[in-house]
Amino acid sequence: MMFRILNTLSFILILTAVSTGQTKETSSDGPPSSAEDFENRYKERIKLSEIAGIYIPTDLEDAFVQLEKLAPAESLQFYRDQKEDEVVRNLFPKLGRWIILNWGFEGGSRMSHYLRNQGIYLPDDMSTVIMRSWHRHLNHLPIDLEGQVQVIQERIAIEQAERLQQAKVLQETRRKVDPASRKQ
Repeated sequence: MMFRILNTLSFILILTAVSTGQTKETSSDGPPSSAEDFENRYKERIKLSEIAGIYIPTDLEDAFVQLEKLAPAESLQFYRDQKEDEVVRNLFPKLGRWIILNWGFEGGSRMSHYLRNQGIYLPDDMSTVIMRSWHRHLNHLPIDLEGQVQVIQERIAIEQAERLQQAKVLQETRRKVDPASRKQ
């Protein structure tokens, strides 16, 4: 039953994207040719109310409204009744990816810009925060966006520390320096 409802919610969201003819972001200019080009496109995209024909929410409340418009009542009830971590984990591969793709998190959008301003920078984290916050909203619980951001930042700090700890020096070079050349 759980997977049937999860698949129904995912199917509705995917069907909505397909019916508008947009299943991924498109750009007639191709990918950005430089960091400056990316930045210029980003600055334009964050002002758009629609990207590729899909409405982009402005903030979390607007995102909740949009998600509730797309989901049937049965799926909303199922989403509400599941444990928060479980519903986020189980729906991320479908709903989470749908949010990233259709709300323009990779290339920038007004929703991703809003989340960046909250301290959330990775598209997967942005999508997870929306899903977790929506679950809390449906259950009339505090969103605690600051707490969610703190958890993400702590996780990233731990991951970075682990990578640095596991890093290997590829080559170490020592050279002699003539003391006279330093006095110039």
